[in-house]
Amino acid sequence: MDKKVSPSCRLVFYMGPPSHFLHRLMWAPVQQDLWMRDTMTVLQHILGDIQFASAMKWGPEKLYNSDHQRVYSELWSGKWWWRKQVLL
Repeated sequence: MDKKVSPSCRLVFYMGPPSHFLHRLMWAPVQQDLWMRDTMTVLQHILGDIQFASAMKWGPEKLYNSDHQRVYSELWSGKWWWRKQVLL
């Protein structure tokens, strides 16, 4: 994928503890760098990267163990995903 997922940095400031604290948090820095990336850009990058294709699941699957009991081990094997597929 040609599109680079570049991080951005913002400076955030610690304004002190809430008034119900009895003492200041001495370990908390007054200012801190907060690094972030645009969520949609990262998602587009991951979904468009051919290296991840074998790890992607696009639909639900029902998994069973050797005793024929349903196994819930991944998001795509759960009942929630099956219910959401009906809505699409």
